[in-house]
Amino acid sequence: MRVRGNIRRTEYSIFMAGLRVNQKNAKLFNNVGHALEGEKNFTEALRYFQQAATYVFRLSLRLLTPS
Repeated sequence: MRVRGNIRRTEYSIFMAGLRVNQKNAKLFNNVGHALEGEKNFTEALRYFQQAATYVFRLSLRLLTPS
């Protein structure tokens, strides 16, 4: 947990702030998943891990498909 001034921020809130800016970043989805996993919120964590995997898969398809 990080504290700056009177604002207390968790890993979850930090990574979610990143996702609000960039919703196509697999690493951010993965990091949110790990933060939720650390909070024992496994069902929600799985959703974020799946989203991260989806973005990685789509990116790999684009890189492997001749244009």
